[in-house]
This record gives sequence, structure tokens and C-alpha cells, in this order.
Amino acid sequence: VFTRHNVLRRKVFALDGTPVADEPLTDNHARLMYQPFLEGPRA
Repeated sequence: VFTRHNVLRRKVFALDGTPVADEPLTDNHARLMYQPFLEGPRA
């Protein structure tokens, strides 16, 4: 069984472009029904 874990975050900036915060929004754990590996280029 393959699993995947994703985390969504929001970066907050002030009007002058200075970073203010890096906030976690949500995370997700999922079981995959397929192999998550991509094949490389074929020669």
C-alpha cells in the first residue's frame, strides 16, 4: 500500500512585501490506488 501526505500552508505578507506569517491550513493523509512513481523518459 502506498500513502501520501500533503500539507497546505498560507504565507502572509505585509503590504510592503515583508513576510508576516506562515500558517498551516490543513493536512491530508491518503492511501493511493496506484504506484506514485513516474517513469523516466524512454530512449
